[in-house]
Amino acid sequence: MRENILFSLIGIALSLFTQKVFNDTLSGFFITALSIFIGLFSTVLILVFDKFVNHSFKKKKKTTDKEKTDYLRTRNFSKKFVFISLESLLIATSLIILLMIPLALGENFSRNIFNYSFTCSFKREYLTNFTINLFSIFTRALLIILLYKFFKYLFYIFGALGAYFKGVLEEKVNT
Repeated sequence: MRENILFSLIGIALSLFTQKVFNDTLSGFFITALSIFIGLFSTVLILVFDKFVNHSFKKKKKTTDKEKTDYLRTRNFSKKFVFISLESLLIATSLIILLMIPLALGENFSRNIFNYSFTCSFKREYLTNFTINLFSIFTRALLIILLYKFFKYLFYIFGALGAYFKGVLEEKVNT
């Protein structure tokens, strides 16, 4: 909970001072990279889930404590990997949708809000500017927060896979 509040505040602060970060080129790059990630990891996710389903405890009775421990370790890894990968895929899909907003808004998305001042007048132009500025700050903050979470999960996934592969290669984990 504290981490979410902290990174929300950091995301809002960064969104106030980074107007031109999500330009057309960078947004296109992220959309392409996230699309490739979704394509590759959805396949990996299906393979890991299939391996987990076929590696059932009921199919072969585990007799020794080591076999039971290996099974539980593999099952726990598979569960964590599947759910964290699913969350990463959902975040990647959300990021693709959010990264289309800077492409649609163009120059309105990269406005410097410090060039504007608050007035007590309710003209249509002022309300439109306020709405666009508030929407762009909120979108930039959400993009920064989701990018942080995405990379955090991505590093966790790669670290977990590396540790699991190392255990398999050193024959500490039976597959």
